[in-house]
Amino acid sequence: MAEEDEEGQEEAQEEGEGKKSSKMLFIIIAVVVLLVGGGGAAFFLMGGDPPPADGEEIEEPDVSYAHLKLDTIIVNLSEHTSFLKTKLLLEYDPSLLGADSDFVADETGEAVETPQIFKSREPMMNDAIITVLSSKTSTELLTLEGKESLKEELLEAVNDAIGLDEAPVVNIFFVQFIVQ
Repeated sequence: MAEEDEEGQEEAQEEGEGKKSSKMLFIIIAVVVLLVGGGGAAFFLMGGDPPPADGEEIEEPDVSYAHLKLDTIIVNLSEHTSFLKTKLLLEYDPSLLGADSDFVADETGEAVETPQIFKSREPMMNDAIITVLSSKTSTELLTLEGKESLKEELLEAVNDAIGLDEAPVVNIFFVQFIVQ
């Protein structure tokens, strides 16, 4: 009889544990469903980009830029014992070139024909580039910060040399860069 009572108690405990585990499983599933539903609702309700913070610039729409490869430039650096050999790629906004904006580009965005403003201002652009490059030392140019600073200076100098109200050149890339 004592054995029957012990078996009855064990079965009652197993039934109680089974009920507890099924309740726990139901609660876990309910919580997961609520979290997923809440996350989905938040995603759809807050789907737009957040407004820009104070001082943060608003992202401009995509503009298709064109590219212009310049000839190789070799200059003596300011310390007179080193030189720089570089080749630049200008990225520009053809819509800022006025009548010259009717250009033909290949699949990479590189202009098949050089816009007239670049042709007519090429000596001024080369002079500006050479002036900026020759003012640097090899120590400056061998650091990442030096190269980034040089790009900014070249960008400003080239846009000044072009002489338009709005700066058509938006970026400069080093295609070749050798300091010796």
